[in-house]
Amino acid sequence: MSDISVKELLHQTTLNQLNNKRTTAYGIDQKIILDIGSLYIKFGLSGEASPRLCLPNRLYKNIEKCPEGVIVEGDLEPLYQLKVSPYDIPEFYQRFKEQVKLIFYRYMMSDYKHKRKVLISENLLLPLSLKTTIAAVLFEYMSVPSIIFAPSQLLALTSVGSKTGLVIDCGYLETTVLPISDYRCLLHSMKTMPCAGQDISKNLKELIIKNSSISLEDGRVFPFSKEMEYILTNYVIEDIKASVCFVGQKPDPTEIIINKENNTFSYRSSASEIGYPMEERRLKVNIPGWVRERAAEILFDQERNEASIASLVIDSLQSVPTDLRTSLIENVLLIGGTSMLPGFSLRVSQELKEHLKENGFINLSDKVKIVRSKFPANTASWIGGSILGSLKYEGQEITLEQWNETHKVPDWSNYSILNEEEE
Repeated sequence: MSDISVKELLHQTTLNQLNNKRTTAYGIDQKIILDIGSLYIKFGLSGEASPRLCLPNRLYKNIEKCPEGVIVEGDLEPLYQLKVSPYDIPEFYQRFKEQVKLIFYRYMMSDYKHKRKVLISENLLLPLSLKTTIAAVLFEYMSVPSIIFAPSQLLALTSVGSKTGLVIDCGYLETTVLPISDYRCLLHSMKTMPCAGQDISKNLKELIIKNSSISLEDGRVFPFSKEMEYILTNYVIEDIKASVCFVGQKPDPTEIIINKENNTFSYRSSASEIGYPMEERRLKVNIPGWVRERAAEILFDQERNEASIASLVIDSLQSVPTDLRTSLIENVLLIGGTSMLPGFSLRVSQELKEHLKENGFINLSDKVKIVRSKFPANTASWIGGSILGSLKYEGQEITLEQWNETHKVPDWSNYSILNEEEE
């Protein structure tokens, strides 16, 4: 055995020992931190600087045997939607169970024998039926000793070292605005709209079909047609959105071009056309610059959605005490994967200043400040959970014994659900 292989073996042995007996500086066993989003699940251990992996939620459609093993076909598919019926729960249970198996047994295989507490970054608006199903999988399938629920917005604010701020969470299914004061979530002032990354993806797909072209390897170019829609899978659209799209400044009315013949519109834009390569199909999708720039315009179009990010902020500020408004608007934190689009932060700041002036908050319009975080916006809540999990924090904790007795989970609308007295 060579010296190099001996060193590698010793190094791996040391890592395994650390993984099996890792504790924080306070002597607390590390917790498993889960941030369960509709499109991705982020996981890792408390005290770590970043998630170990952002696991995409895929829906596997075809599994075929081949000489090398199996061929698995699937596409990105949200783990849940905003509207959940009782008929959706069995599918959610099965899909979440499969994801948990991957997380515990494949990606954290050195830790699974050591039962750890789980801290979940909680979406406050997640249906209680889904929250209960999550607990059922973790308790009954993985036998975790306890689960701690903590609001994702509060965790994100913790990651930047603040206790007061206005958290704008623009994820995949919805956009929420939540004011937080002294670590207290002002739930009565939380505002939301069902428009976020998923709507941008739908809008982007529609714009590509209507306005793009396809280039083949032999140099031929032809307009994108409805028949080619099948190549724009959810994965491809998400990749296009993340790699070539950005958020431009508020468009001037003179930049809008209306085509009366087919009742469509476009924008004038200085952004260049980009060819998105699809090597496995040996073609490129040529995406116009204005499509790249304006696909996310739907988030700021109040006439189209009856709400916008800026209008949500105004509504939220109007419902909080006057003396809190300045400290909130001076600490605006943007989180969620959609907020990572280039230009998003600048556009939100621009929209907020304009809407504040229009709605009688002139004194606040000059105080708008977007907090600059050192962590990516899509992992801010997980990072906060990693920090909180390293401390002696119990929060809304439910133990395995409590679950076996009640099969109920604590909810923000009823904190005493686990301590109900039997009548």
